[in-house]
Amino acid sequence: MVFDCDNTLVRAEPLFGRLEFFTKKGEQLVSQGMTLTDVQHFLYNDYTYIVHITSDCLVEEHAPEIVQQINNLSGVHVMGVTGRPMYVSQRTSNENIRLGITFNFPLESRMLIYLVDVKRPVLYENQTLYCDVHNSKDDVIMAFFEKNSYRPDVVIMIDDSVGVINKMEKRMTKEGIIYEGLRFNRCDKDAAELDLEKAEKEFQTFKKSKKNTNQYSLEKSNL
Repeated sequence: MVFDCDNTLVRAEPLFGRLEFFTKKGEQLVSQGMTLTDVQHFLYNDYTYIVHITSDCLVEEHAPEIVQQINNLSGVHVMGVTGRPMYVSQRTSNENIRLGITFNFPLESRMLIYLVDVKRPVLYENQTLYCDVHNSKDDVIMAFFEKNSYRPDVVIMIDDSVGVINKMEKRMTKEGIIYEGLRFNRCDKDAAELDLEKAEKEFQTFKKSKKNTNQYSLEKSNL
């Protein structure tokens, strides 16, 4: 079983740390003439910085208990997957552990994956694959399986992205692996209603404050 992390199990506490903020900001920059590749590079440093100095929260209160119940099922191997880059792996792992999110995948060794189909190096650490936004999750997961001579009979994936769910279905069908994709839509409403201007103001206020701490705290203000 594969659990997506962002907007499925966890999400950033501040608005400007959430995926939808970077997605909408990226769309705005593309509409202004930047290429998607340039936008990704432009936002990369801000995203990495924010992850390191802000905190995550659970999308659903009972998510840790649910994941643990699945971990305890006989013969079921559970792993995490995220579009986050490997440079934030330690911070992400620490936040997941703090929130009670752990996985039972039997491979414990830390490893880097370099393959032709994978555009950026991928890190596997603490039972989680750090895919990077430049890589496709289905490519990364299959590369990981092949590298470790691991072939599951069934793959169940939980993700908030329809695109990811569908691409995984095509890939698993091609590989002859039984597949079930479950889309988790808990964050859809918040993502659709994100106030980009408010989030941007919070981000600028945050940067100006120069609070280089591991816990983000923003005083209430009339932004």
